[in-house]
Amino acid sequence: MSVLNRGMEIPSESCLFALPLKVRDYECDLQGIVNNANYLHYLEHARHEFLSEMGVSFAEFHLRGIDFVVSHAEMDYKAPLHSGDWFEVRLWLKKKGVRWYFFQEIWRTQEPRPAGEVSEPSAADGAVSQAAAVPEPGKGKTLCVRAKVVSVATGKGLPKDFPELEKIFAQAYPSRSLNF
Repeated sequence: MSVLNRGMEIPSESCLFALPLKVRDYECDLQGIVNNANYLHYLEHARHEFLSEMGVSFAEFHLRGIDFVVSHAEMDYKAPLHSGDWFEVRLWLKKKGVRWYFFQEIWRTQEPRPAGEVSEPSAADGAVSQAAAVPEPGKGKTLCVRAKVVSVATGKGLPKDFPELEKIFAQAYPSRSLNF
């Protein structure tokens, strides 16, 4: 089932964090597009950079017996990225109970390659075609991935509420609410 059909859509407010990145050759598969597993790496890297920017150190929290683990992840692929493409990972954050919901999107931040420059896999091969991509109006950007990643903080291996994280978030983003 699609991320957008499960009752928890990407929030309408502007994203909290955006991380620009560039596709490296070794992240691509035989078809010349980014291997699907690498999108998970991009999403994770953006979450870590976001938390680091807020002053959250995974190593420090681990030493205190608190770990952050992914309990659920889902993605909708919209358009492929190719070697050398510049893209941006955008992030929104919401909280419900002990669960932290990271809503993320990956946008190609340059115009798509001219037709014929790169051989695109066909939809018959099960690939997402460029025509299925959702361009951002007037900005030359293309939505490539929409994702929802759910994380929990754990203490001694058990999920637990962690008010300290909420306080850190409130200090960094005083005008934003974590609640759905």
